[in-house]
Amino acid sequence: MSISSNLYVDLNFRAINYSAEVYLNGHKKVLPKGMFRRHSLDVTDILHADHQNLLAVLVHPPDHPGRIPPEGGQGGDHEVCISLKPNYYFPLYI
Repeated sequence: MSISSNLYVDLNFRAINYSAEVYLNGHKKVLPKGMFRRHSLDVTDILHADHQNLLAVLVHPPDHPGRIPPEGGQGGDHEVCISLKPNYYFPLYI
């Protein structure tokens, strides 16, 4: 079996979270970082048409997934909202 010169083969990933390394027949491709991004790799020149191909995908989570601090995530005063008052007062005559 051979791949025709006018054909190509893409390897498509529909939702990688967060980054990945793709190994195909000893060739390494690194996918860009991003949450649930779609990726397409042209693997035509890497495929073996005459025997079995080996594919491995190593998916990495975000570099720092974050955490909620023990004192809470709302700020130093632990308030969700703050009562706001105008800074200037003008006399009102009726």
